[in-house]
Amino acid sequence: MLAPGLYVTAPIAVIVAAVAGLRIHLALAIAGVCGLIHMAMIFVIFLPTNVKLGFYSGEPASLDPQLVTTLVRRWGGWNFARLGVETVGLVAALLALKAS
Repeated sequence: MLAPGLYVTAPIAVIVAAVAGLRIHLALAIAGVCGLIHMAMIFVIFLPTNVKLGFYSGEPASLDPQLVTTLVRRWGGWNFARLGVETVGLVAALLALKAS
């Protein structure tokens, strides 16, 4: 999965950037990558799931309740991962700002 790899590598990259003196460039790169991952997650995961659940049609979707439960749980798990990506990106951007 994407999220566990991000949770491991992004904080390590931020620490390496702070220690190695490459603060601005590496931190900005990490923040940018996190932003791109965030946008990709919206278009690949969240929008299709919301469409399946009927959020944009204005009327409730007529889906199997078990499918709805599965989709909502999956959405919640990916939302947790999205919050992690946003947090790592924010920390990296703040480090870049502090180093400038």
